[in-house]
Amino acid sequence: MKLEGYVVMDVETTITPFMKRKASPFTPENWVVAGAYKGQHTDVKGEYWGDDKRGSEGWLKALLETYRPRYMVGFNIKFDVMHMIKYPMDFEAYREWIVAGGQLWDTQLAEYLLDGQIPE
Repeated sequence: MKLEGYVVMDVETTITPFMKRKASPFTPENWVVAGAYKGQHTDVKGEYWGDDKRGSEGWLKALLETYRPRYMVGFNIKFDVMHMIKYPMDFEAYREWIVAGGQLWDTQLAEYLLDGQIPE
């Protein structure tokens, strides 16, 4: 799988607390409600699943197979990915993408590394 370019993505989830964490991906009480992305040479696209707890199943797989991005970019993207890989087909596609050299670019971490240590 040849990877090139990038995809910027974000998901919105329900926010039922679990083990002192809001919107935890580790409980079935939380699920992905909506997702949006923009590929390097595409317009912004989005999906809304609302109350359909399994509505986003296969969404990450389709995204990775369609665009084959070298980088997947997002703010706190590890949180989004943890929600998306709950489903076996999405987990497998994500794993294959990582093995092929795919990389996450978390802009929240980048922001912290650039500005988080500045004394004010």
